Amino acid sequence: MRSTIKNNGLSRVFDLLFSLLLISVLAGCGGGGGSTPDADPTGYYTGGATVKNTDGLGGDLVLTDLRGMISGNRVMIMSNSQALLYDATITDINGNNFTANVMIYYGLDAGATATPPPAPISTTISGTITEGSQITGTVAGAGIGTGNFNLTYSLTNSDTADIANIVSSWKGAINKVDQAVFDFSIASGGAVSVVFLTTPDQGIFQTCQMTGTLSPIANTTIYSVDVTLTTGTCNTPSYETNYTGFATTSDTNHNTLIVQFSNGTVAFLAELTP
Repeated sequence: MRSTIKNNGLSRVFDLLFSLLLISVLAGCGGGGGSTPDADPTGYYTGGATVKNTDGLGGDLVLTDLRGMISGNRVMIMSNSQALLYDATITDINGNNFTANVMIYYGLDAGATATPPPAPISTTISGTITEGSQITGTVAGAGIGTGNFNLTYSLTNSDTADIANIVSSWKGAINKVDQAVFDFSIASGGAVSVVFLTTPDQGIFQTCQMTGTLSPIANTTIYSVDVTLTTGTCNTPSYETNYTGFATTSDTNHNTLIVQFSNGTVAFLAELTP
């Protein structure tokens, strides 16, 4: 009888220990369920959007050439054909959903002698991240650039940013101003210098000189851009400040360099070839 009681007691102890261990394991796994981990949107994207063409007038504008880059909490999405840039800061990611504050730069293709571009529009973005696949979102408001967009994660994200891939003399137009052809030179180490190659109307950055650096962002296909327009070189002195942004190549052969950077007032967009 004593042996039976002793064995029954041990059995209850083992049952209790097993139950506590099971509870601990389930707690570590979120109880078999739990919340969705926050998605990581880092990467280079391409896509399109349907947005307002003007401030609530003129119907919708369909964009098919969006180029988006995301690193940290910064999101930059440009349309080269429309000289349009979204420069956003992510304020929250909750699972697959995100919100961001955004500045919309538009009218960047104004000529050098024309009225300067309008001030950027400040608004918000809300959307959904499917990590490693796509991002969809809505730009709030009824002004120019507001509407819906869809970005697809690029196959080039399998590549890694490397200065050796972009050391070259890149040429192209700034902000869709065809006359604003310039030489965007990148040296080993990522040093950047810019020289304009034409003398006609070169847009808002006519006569400006700039220097700075491109730096690979670890574990991405994106480069950070940090450049400064040289004092005394621009027709509009207020543009002679520091600009930051992103760059990447749009294909794994590194044949096109996409550059986008801003200073809070104006922005610089280009798709360049060697």
